[in-house]
Amino acid sequence: IVQEFFSEHFGHVTSIDIFRFDDHTGEAIASADSGKDAKICVWSTQNMRSSVSFKPFHQHGVSKLCFSPSGSLLLTIGKNDVLYSIGVYDWRKRTLAFTSRLIGTDLYDCSFLESDDSFSVCSDEVFFWTHLSSDSSYKLNRGVFNRLSSTEVMTCIACTGSVVVTGSISGRIWVWEGRVCSKLLEAFNSGPITRLHARRESNDDVPNLCASTHDGVIY
Repeated sequence: IVQEFFSEHFGHVTSIDIFRFDDHTGEAIASADSGKDAKICVWSTQNMRSSVSFKPFHQHGVSKLCFSPSGSLLLTIGKNDVLYSIGVYDWRKRTLAFTSRLIGTDLYDCSFLESDDSFSVCSDEVFFWTHLSSDSSYKLNRGVFNRLSSTEVMTCIACTGSVVVTGSISGRIWVWEGRVCSKLLEAFNSGPITRLHARRESNDDVPNLCASTHDGVIY
């Protein structure tokens, strides 16, 4: 067994995502690190070298990144001075397609939704951005808890099909239809949900949503 390493990051690696393309690109891995000299790299396990690398606009590096459903875009969250910021990149062109900042809140996780035209970010609220047409920017809307009012911190987010799911610091799972919270699941008694993961490819034989909790258990 030979263990190989991707060694183009020099700061603390904070996030990684994997996307499998149907063309010659094959499997692409995006990773990012923290610090003033942070960078985003898109690379392959075949040669352990980046095909694309660039500096993010976040001044203190990237805390989370993810591919869009088509694989053409990268969504990132990070910090600029005292404000958390969001970036959408056309990574092949190394260009920043969209930015947004949120005042007075920390950002913990982000995810594209059903298409490249929508994404969501979670904190003590859940925020949704939608791209209505090719000649317009993404538009921000707050998530609506409806009767399920909450002051909880949403620690993580995932999208499975048309359904958005967030995990909270109390160990509960919140299910969203559109930008309205429609269901609350009293899921775990083990403290905060630290990560949600949804498969991009549906498979009836494999669970589509996994959750990890503060006590080190994966469900």
